Amino acid sequence: MKTLFRYLTVLVFCAISQIAFSQPITSVQSGNWLNPTTWDCSCIPTPGSIVVVEHAVALNTDWAYSSGSITINPNGSLLGAGGLRTIAVYGTGSFVNNGTLQVNKMAIFSGTISNNGSLTVTDSLYLNIALTNGASGTIVSNNFYSGNHLINNGTINAVNFLNNGIFENFDQCHFTDFFNNLTGQNSGIIEFYDFYNNDSFANTAQIYGSYDFTNAGEFHNTGNIRVDHDFANTDSINSDAYFNNMGHFYIANDMINFDTLTGSSIGQYCIGNNSTNAGVFLGDFDFCDLTPPATAPFIDLNSGTISTNVTYCATPCTDGVAEEIKEEQNVILFPNPASDMVFITSANIIEKLEVLDISGKLILQIFPNNKETSLFIDELDNGVYFVKIQTEKSVQVKKLQIL
Repeated sequence: MKTLFRYLTVLVFCAISQIAFSQPITSVQSGNWLNPTTWDCSCIPTPGSIVVVEHAVALNTDWAYSSGSITINPNGSLLGAGGLRTIAVYGTGSFVNNGTLQVNKMAIFSGTISNNGSLTVTDSLYLNIALTNGASGTIVSNNFYSGNHLINNGTINAVNFLNNGIFENFDQCHFTDFFNNLTGQNSGIIEFYDFYNNDSFANTAQIYGSYDFTNAGEFHNTGNIRVDHDFANTDSINSDAYFNNMGHFYIANDMINFDTLTGSSIGQYCIGNNSTNAGVFLGDFDFCDLTPPATAPFIDLNSGTISTNVTYCATPCTDGVAEEIKEEQNVILFPNPASDMVFITSANIIEKLEVLDISGKLILQIFPNNKETSLFIDELDNGVYFVKIQTEKSVQVKKLQIL
C-alpha cells in the first residue's frame, strides 16, 4: 500500500510539474530577463519555457532553446542588454515577434519563426528555416544569411545579404552587398550598392543599384533595372552566364558581356559609357550605346557574335526607374560622413525626419514641413546611424556616418 501511495504521489507531482512547465510565463512589468519580479510566476524563464513579452524586457543573458517559445507582443520589446546578447533557436523552438527585438546575434537552426514587428540584429542573423516577413515587419542586420525560404512582404535592410535558399521580395529591400547563390525573385523594390547573381534570379518589378551589378548565373528581367556604375555578364568558371531581358535595363557607365545576352523585341539595354561584347548577343532586343562608334555594330568593342535581329537605339533610352526610386535620387543628405551638422534637401516637402542608431532605436525626430532642413549631430556618438526621410511621395532611409 505504501509503495502504491508513493507511486501515485510521484505521478501527481509529475503531472503538476508538467502543467506548471507548460503554462506561459508572461511579463508583468519592465525589467531584466533574469529578475523574477519581471514575470508573473515570480521565477526566471528556463530554456523550454513558453515566454510572452508584454513590456520592455532587457535580455541580460544569452538565450538558446530547443523547445518552448518566445512571443513578443505589439507593446513588448526584448532588448539585448549592452547590445551584446545572442538568441539561438533549434529543435522545435518557436520565435514570434510582433513587437520589438534588438540583439547582437541571432541564429535560427530549426523550429519556427515569424516577424510582424521590428527585428534588429546588429551583427549577424543566421536563418536556416522558412520565414515570411509580414507587411508590418522590418528586419535590420549587418550580416544576414538565409538558407531556406525567405518571403518578404515588409522591409529588409541589410549591409551584407547572402541568399542560399529561395528568396522572394514583394515589398522593399535595401542592401549594401547582395549575393544570390540559389533562387531569387523580385516583385517589389530592391536597392543595392553591389549585386552578384550566382545562380537563378527573376525580376518583374524595380531594381536600383548605386554601383556594380554582376550576373554569373541565369537572370530573367521583365521589369526595370538601373545600375549607376558597371554591369558585367560573365561566369569565369563555366562561361555560361545568361541574361534575358524583356524589360528595361539602364547601365549608367560600362557594360561587358563575356557569355550570353538575349532578349525580346520589347527588351532594351541602354549603356551610358563603354560597351564590350566578347560573347553572344541573341534574340531581337534593342541595344543602345549612348556613346556609340560611328559604324555598325554600334558597340565600342566587339569580338563576339551578334544576332542580325538585334537593333540599335530603335527607341529612345530612358532610365526606366519607377517614381518611388527616382524620388530616392531627389533626396540628398550632405555632408556624409559628418561631425557636427548635416543638411537634407528634397524635390518634395519633407514631412518627417528620424535618426535611428544601428540597433533601430529612435534618437531624434523632427517635422520640417519644408524641402530643406538641417540636423545638429554634434552631441551624438561617433558611428553609423540611419536617417529616415518621409516626404510627400515616399519614405527613404539613408546611412549616415558620424565622425
